[in-house]
Amino acid sequence: MAALTGHPQATNQCMVVTMPNRRKLMTTVYITPEQDELLKALSQRTKVPVGEYIRQGVDMVIEREAPRTGGHQLGMAPVVGQGGAA
Repeated sequence: MAALTGHPQATNQCMVVTMPNRRKLMTTVYITPEQDELLKALSQRTKVPVGEYIRQGVDMVIEREAPRTGGHQLGMAPVVGQGGAA
């Protein structure tokens, strides 16, 4: 199993992504019963918390949509004059 720090890279291997000293905010996310069941089973098999998988999914959507929406990528400040406010 690969251990990474920061944002996950797409591979066919199971990985653990750590977020040392990063502040986390609490929010409510509604998922289907099927998603809940699958996430819990995955978490039990891999010992990676469900919340970590949800954070990774959010990161993947942000990274994927940034080029189309003029947003900035994770960990990078928006550039003034290029769709971001400083």
